[in-house]
Amino acid sequence: MFPLDYLLNYLKTLDEVSLCELLEISTEDLLKAFHSRIIERQEQLEEEVEMIQLDDREITDERFSGETTNGGVADLGSTSSWDDA
Repeated sequence: MFPLDYLLNYLKTLDEVSLCELLEISTEDLLKAFHSRIIERQEQLEEEVEMIQLDDREITDERFSGETTNGGVADLGSTSSWDDA
């Protein structure tokens, strides 16, 4: 095996984030390199982005309303035991 083969085998063992960091590949680099694949999957990606935005809005709404997703209620307006002292 040649040294490059050893290097490539090592790089294959890394997770994607570590590999990008090691090779100094930015998000912009990835978007440029995979532009055609993004165009092919544009509809699916747009739906996923929309779902993420909806989830973010629900989380924000829950924080302001004091409700939690696990069925509990966080009463942001109640007095605590510190107030009684």
